[in-house]
Amino acid sequence: MSRVRIVRGHHLGREALEREVERLAAQLVARHGGRYQWEDDSLTYRHPGLEARVSCGEERLELELAFGALASLFKGRILREVEDYLDAHLS
Repeated sequence: MSRVRIVRGHHLGREALEREVERLAAQLVARHGGRYQWEDDSLTYRHPGLEARVSCGEERLELELAFGALASLFKGRILREVEDYLDAHLS
């Protein structure tokens, strides 16, 4: 299993950050399927072969992605999609 960790700073309030994280998760569900759920301050997205956990902090967001063998084929595309979204919405 391949793992990737992304850390980004932000200047959003808690509610705005959680709203953006949920929009990202909804975008992943719409494009790739799967499901997501909140667990305290973290959102977990699950799809067969792919799991992502987003931890929302006061000044930074931490995203950990775990790619199984099949999902690894789409790793570059998924990472670009996630990073582009974070770049556009966390500044």
